[in-house]
Amino acid sequence: MAKLLIVDDETGIVDEVVEFFKEEGFEVHSADTAKEGMELVKKFSPDILLLDMKLPDMSCIEVLKFCKQSHPKIKVIVNTG
Repeated sequence: MAKLLIVDDETGIVDEVVEFFKEEGFEVHSADTAKEGMELVKKFSPDILLLDMKLPDMSCIEVLKFCKQSHPKIKVIVNTG
């Protein structure tokens, strides 16, 4: 089962995306801040990260660098509204 982490501060959209991927058989977690997302990357080791470009607490570039240094095999998709 593929593991997916969604980091996005728009909870309404995230809830729908989480539900969709769970129905498709993914193990899904979500976070609404970069800091929380990075903690989940450490704890959860997702295969795929859906990362919002505009987060309230940190640049997505910082999150991307962290992920690539700590989990180099993670596939990251950066998106924006």
